[in-house]
Amino acid sequence: LSEFQQSSDGVSWYINEVHCSIRVIAENYPKVCDNELEVIRQTFPDCQVDRVQWRLEQGHTCGFCITPHN
Repeated sequence: LSEFQQSSDGVSWYINEVHCSIRVIAENYPKVCDNELEVIRQTFPDCQVDRVQWRLEQGHTCGFCITPHN
C-alpha cells in the first residue's frame, strides 16, 4: 500500500510506502532498496527523486520526494 500526495510546497510530490512487499528480503539485502529507488527515478525521468525516509534506518515506512526539474 502506498500513498501519493502533493507536498506542502505545492511543487513536489511525496510517495509514502506504508506496506513494503520486499521488506523481508531488504532486511538481509538492503541493496534491493537501491534498485527500487532507481525504478522510481526511471518512472519519473523529468524529476529529481530522493529517498527521504527509509524503513531500514528509522520509522515505519519508506518515503520518496519527487520534484519536477525546472
